Amino acid sequence: MSFLDHPPENNKRKNHRNGALSTRERLEASALRIVTLRSHTRAELRKKLRIKKYPGEDIEALLDRFEQNGYIDDGAAARSWVRRRLQARPMGRRAMAAELRGIGVSTEIAEAALAEGYGQAGEAESALRAAEKRLRALDGKDKLRDRLLRFLMGRGFPAGVCIRAVEDALASAGGTGLETGGTGGETDRETDDFLDTSADFEPFS
Repeated sequence: MSFLDHPPENNKRKNHRNGALSTRERLEASALRIVTLRSHTRAELRKKLRIKKYPGEDIEALLDRFEQNGYIDDGAAARSWVRRRLQARPMGRRAMAAELRGIGVSTEIAEAALAEGYGQAGEAESALRAAEKRLRALDGKDKLRDRLLRFLMGRGFPAGVCIRAVEDALASAGGTGLETGGTGGETDRETDDFLDTSADFEPFS
């Protein structure tokens, strides 16, 4: 039995200190760094590790172990995604569902996360928050109603939700000094035009 066949334990520790980690050790270290930043789905973590050129078999084995240990959980990641995105960028369920598909969430898990995230208020609350935030950014612009309607439609909200949110936001802004713009007749025409074109509108672009 030679010394080279069984290096002393202190030599192994020395190699680790010198950065001589195995591929699997480097893979695990990379994965841990990723999941400590925020919750990830299995598909998200797989994609990021593949970009780093780790072997596919090693990645799948690590993903299985991480799932068993609770380091990755598609349900928890989906719920976290919905909460964060609604806070940072309020959008309709359709748009949010598309984002969840993009991070590899199954339809069943996505539906549960959407139901929890939007709650009893549904999309109305998110649409109103988005409209109020956008309205502040548009202060001084003309045709606010038309601008807001198209903005909300682009966020994936249904037409009826968009109209109600815009009316509520403009009504609330009436006492803040913001110019809502347009006369009553212009308002009706803008809303009618929006309803005529909303069916052909391509959201999320």
